[in-house]
Amino acid sequence: MEIKDYIFAELERLDTVTRRVLDGLSHEEALWQPGPGCNSIALMLFHSARFEDMVVHTRLQDKQMLWETEGWYEKLKMPVEEMGLGYTAEKVDSFSVPDFTVLRAYSEAVRKQTIACIQSLPLEKLDNTIKLPWGESTIGSLIASMIGHQAQHIGEMSYVRGLKRGINK
Repeated sequence: MEIKDYIFAELERLDTVTRRVLDGLSHEEALWQPGPGCNSIALMLFHSARFEDMVVHTRLQDKQMLWETEGWYEKLKMPVEEMGLGYTAEKVDSFSVPDFTVLRAYSEAVRKQTIACIQSLPLEKLDNTIKLPWGESTIGSLIASMIGHQAQHIGEMSYVRGLKRGINK
């Protein structure tokens, strides 16, 4: 198996699990928190989409994020500078989105661009080193970290859905 085939297979698995977790959720269920200061499914999806948007656009392509270029911050009625990172318990408790379907659409748009970016990336560039605010990384390692990050949050979202609805509901 070629490395890019593996990356695409992992992204497809992430998409499949994400759809399973999100399908059928109401807006209220997406914003439900298991307790004070605990992340909702909507917040985890938002954080994951913002992180992937940042990695793919600013780190891998040196471009502006879809958040800005496609006006997702306006569609979600949030400030353009909102990154979805470093929240305090108070910020977690106050997190809201006006429309969960718009948040899902943003996440899907980011993933579509991720796939396009990786498809156009020559294999030899996966070994290129890039500078990040927290150090250096190869492009391949950054993509692997992004996939792991997304998998972690999808697992958390699945767990919260189970807490709210029960198993397989």
